[in-house]
Amino acid sequence: MNGLFVSFEGVDGVGKTTQVERLRAYLEAQGRTVVVTREPGGTALGKAIRQLLLHGVDGGAVDIAPRAEALLFAADRAQHVAETIRPALERGEVVITDRYLDSSLAYQAGGRELTPEEIRSLSMWATNNLLPDRTYLLDMDPALSHHRLEHAEDRMESAGDDFQSRTRQAFLDLAAAEPNRFRVIDASQSIEAVWAAIESDIKERIESQMQGLSPLYLAVDGTVVGVLGIEDPLKPGVREAIADLHALGVKHVVMLTGDSERTAERIAREAGVDEFKAELLPEDKYAYVERIKSEGRHVAMVGDGVNDSPALGLADVGLAMGGGSDIAKEVADIILTDTDLAAIVRLRRMSQGLVDRLTSSYSKVMLTNSVLLALGITGAITPQASSLLHNGSTIAYSLDNAKAYLR
Repeated sequence: MNGLFVSFEGVDGVGKTTQVERLRAYLEAQGRTVVVTREPGGTALGKAIRQLLLHGVDGGAVDIAPRAEALLFAADRAQHVAETIRPALERGEVVITDRYLDSSLAYQAGGRELTPEEIRSLSMWATNNLLPDRTYLLDMDPALSHHRLEHAEDRMESAGDDFQSRTRQAFLDLAAAEPNRFRVIDASQSIEAVWAAIESDIKERIESQMQGLSPLYLAVDGTVVGVLGIEDPLKPGVREAIADLHALGVKHVVMLTGDSERTAERIAREAGVDEFKAELLPEDKYAYVERIKSEGRHVAMVGDGVNDSPALGLADVGLAMGGGSDIAKEVADIILTDTDLAAIVRLRRMSQGLVDRLTSSYSKVMLTNSVLLALGITGAITPQASSLLHNGSTIAYSLDNAKAYLR
């Protein structure tokens, strides 16, 4: 399963730590391995940088220049991503970070009056363009949130009301610019209400991550310890075969399957079919073919299982795959010796070529017979010669057509 990267943002005192821990507990109960971290300070190097940024040199106040501050945050983030975040994501784990790139953009570009372009370029370079899958912005008036602080204010927290207000607005501007990544939550609500909003969203996020996969939950002594996503991969060559069928004049390719809607949607998208129907029983497939035929369309049905048999028997042309069930082969009109869709493409090309040759031969025979008949009537040639030439031309056309099957 792919990793999931979640960040929490907002001014100080909005309750990020509380919600980070709630999310950790929730995801671990779902069987996910969770790494909780923070910025600055997510690594040994980061802790040293955090001490410098928040408390100055040797515990004494220090006026860090804006550009120097930006470089310190970027150094912390580069080490954080390389040492903690990216390895965990590659292992398929969930990473939850208390602050990330957006804090730099809000505090340094918004609060310190550096340009957003400078900060973003520096941060994206430091992280090798790694952004969170989801960012929760816990929003609250800084004048209210700072009353929640239970510790002495650090250098950032004591920067003044105007700085904090600019920072809050910078966060909101970032969220407006990237609505697909951000979820803005009113942090002035109760802790339970804030968590309810996060829980609802993360459920949807996890479900989307599992899209097209069948989840298998692993439990030990009744406790979920892991989730496996089982994928039914698309067979090699299927997409190319569908494209070839379209090019050969097959106007509408439909996938009928008993798989779940999500799995069917993924496979249909990868295969390039025009339409799909999921979660079908054998009678549903039969009813679909029946409806299409009632609309006056010709239907070729390809199947290999027992549940495909009723529809195979009803279709204008039923094609059973070589590795299919005996009953599917019994009711089908054609049994393909191969087990891939490329065999259908070859069959379509062969049948189309046969039709083209028959049409061409018919035209040639009719023209030749008409000429020979005219010559015989006018006395230009004898009836015996006309008959001989007629038979000879028929044999010649037949041999010419046979070459296509002897190649």
